[in-house]
Amino acid sequence: NEIKLKDHLTSTDSAISEGMQAENWDDLLTRSKSDSGQFQGNISVLMHLRDLFAIMWKEALHSFCVVFETTTNRRVLDRTLECLESLTQLASQVESEDAINSILVSMHGSMLRFVERSATGT
Repeated sequence: NEIKLKDHLTSTDSAISEGMQAENWDDLLTRSKSDSGQFQGNISVLMHLRDLFAIMWKEALHSFCVVFETTTNRRVLDRTLECLESLTQLASQVESEDAINSILVSMHGSMLRFVERSATGT
């Protein structure tokens, strides 16, 4: 009664090379948008996207804010800001006003703490 993985999924390297790379995600996002920047997919896909977003956005926002407030590495800070921008764009795509408002409020607080930390040198 055990579940056997398909051969192509047994190698970590194979799984990573088959779709876990940032370029593939960027390509998917690019191809899924229209000229207006809105998601181009059927209603069923959009509903699943909304469900997935509703499950993960709070935890993602919290994680990004913690990294933003604690990192001293400029590259990590830049990447975290890119992730926050992507999270905001996704919130807009799925029309989640609660998420957009929470992102703005959280970033305001995080920016204040970041500026305070920078001013005091801690």
